[in-house]
Amino acid sequence: MVTGFLVAAVGPRLSFLVAGGLLPVLVAIAWRQLRRLDTVATIPAERLALVKESPLFAPLSVIALERVARRLHPEQVAAGVEIVHEGDPGDQFYLVEAGELEILHRTTVVNRLQAGDHFGEIALLRGTPRSATVRAVTPSRLLRLESGDFLAAVTQHAISSDRLESIVTARLDSSAAIRGQTPDRR
Repeated sequence: MVTGFLVAAVGPRLSFLVAGGLLPVLVAIAWRQLRRLDTVATIPAERLALVKESPLFAPLSVIALERVARRLHPEQVAAGVEIVHEGDPGDQFYLVEAGELEILHRTTVVNRLQAGDHFGEIALLRGTPRSATVRAVTPSRLLRLESGDFLAAVTQHAISSDRLESIVTARLDSSAAIRGQTPDRR
């Protein structure tokens, strides 16, 4: 509508010059806002790589991987700090970005975690209290994902869901063997 009026008023040649000159002016005016949006929308490459390398998330589409990466909340944890405590309700999943952590059943160390590992999935999937305590051995960087975001990502994709089930079963079996019990696979 505006284009037709402009062509009729000043002719096609001048119309192209006006339209061609207007676009760069509009971009220059909006540049700060566009850069701010770009900064907010950008996901750190290391974070996206960590999500892609996780066996739980690797089968997801690029869009789903970016959604998970965008919803991760970074946390710094000092050595000696307990991140989750055995018996507490589980409402978050964690990816280890850096550092070393230990998994304890009561007071016995049953496993160690490092960059690329994860924890918290058993309580979220089963809806049970935390099955172990996780404590930082060294200063660590974690990426926390809320329960709803975690479950939405892994339970809506068959391969991720199967991998999650296999990991949970293996961890429960290992934990039960250490305690000398039969696995609780609720």
